Amino acid sequence: MAGAVLDFFKITIPYWVLRIGGYLLPSSRLKERNDAFAKFIKRHRRYPTKNWIFSDVLYRIKSGPELRDPVRTFTTDKELGKIFISGVVGPSYNVPTIGVIRSQSELEAFQFPDRCFIKATHASGLNIFRERGEPIDYDVLAGWLKHSYYKKKREANYRDLAPKIIVEPPIFEGQDFYELNLFCYGEVKVIIRQYGNWRAKSSRRRRLYTAKWEDCNCSMGYPLAEVDKKPAKLDEIVAAANAIAAYFSLVRIDVYTDDNDFFIGEITHCHAGGGQSFIPAEAEIDVSKHIFGASKVNQMA
Repeated sequence: MAGAVLDFFKITIPYWVLRIGGYLLPSSRLKERNDAFAKFIKRHRRYPTKNWIFSDVLYRIKSGPELRDPVRTFTTDKELGKIFISGVVGPSYNVPTIGVIRSQSELEAFQFPDRCFIKATHASGLNIFRERGEPIDYDVLAGWLKHSYYKKKREANYRDLAPKIIVEPPIFEGQDFYELNLFCYGEVKVIIRQYGNWRAKSSRRRRLYTAKWEDCNCSMGYPLAEVDKKPAKLDEIVAAANAIAAYFSLVRIDVYTDDNDFFIGEITHCHAGGGQSFIPAEAEIDVSKHIFGASKVNQMA
């Protein structure tokens, strides 16, 4: 009972004060920091620290000036990110592009293939997989062209992105593939192996490994999956990700592979908005040691 009361005064009340205050603030760096702090204490049930812990480092990136770095902004855009990837590791690593839609008139005139992925370039989570020529909901797509992910999430790397829609073909000729999320700090440090249907959250599972595919025995955000074999193309995937990671501090590089080939899908600068917890929670310290080094993590105040 005493713990619940303490949590109410330390977390719940400050959270709602920050949220209410955030609505009153004009769009600004202060509003971004206010939003980041409020979401951190809500999701992690504590205050952020200056320690080298994964969640705290993400918070510092999100609330500080780093997300406004022009390179982070450029590579957040799903169209422009391909230009960056092409320049660093070559165009063959990009998912092909069928077309890019920049306006209502272009949307109305665009001929969508019967099978294609449709994504907003300036947001996260706005995507449609057209499998068999299903009707296109033009009202939904028109809404994407007016959508501001920055105003919704206050992640600064989205602030200056122009609304666009990118259309891509199904990769690997529609055959099975899986996703890897490579967390890099100068180089690849930790990898999430994803399982399940991306459209059905209830089916999703994850397991974390080191860059050498040593099992970390933990997950993030979703239930823990069973141990799996090392991806066939892991060495090549890590080499490509390392080349891209050299331009950032902490960054996530998303890869799709069928074990015969792979594509770099996106460069993600603030994993899950900085709000996902580890499963189990105590694994965050060990994973942080893998990413940032044990000496930094062991300096915790």
